[in-house]
Amino acid sequence: MSKDSSKTEEINGAGAGAPEDIQTWITARLSEELKVPPAKIDVTMPLTHFGLDSIVAFTLTGELADRIGCDLPATLFWDYPTIESLARYLNKSLNGQQTPGAA
Repeated sequence: MSKDSSKTEEINGAGAGAPEDIQTWITARLSEELKVPPAKIDVTMPLTHFGLDSIVAFTLTGELADRIGCDLPATLFWDYPTIESLARYLNKSLNGQQTPGAA
């Protein structure tokens, strides 16, 4: 298994690396943190719509960085304000198409 595959597996548990898998993980964590049912979280809506604040954003950025094993910018959730855009960025980063931390 490649290094990138193992990073993706840590996020989605399946190793598929699809943006949808990353979206599912982010949606589940946001649901827990923001006390919003997962079904109510629209991946195309700005995260601030659901009550994302800097403390939760910082916490989740740290969790993601730990899970994928690379540094991520503290502004990650502001640079990619929807789950959809964030998942696309992380998927590209994990597959070597974009350097983590580069917006």
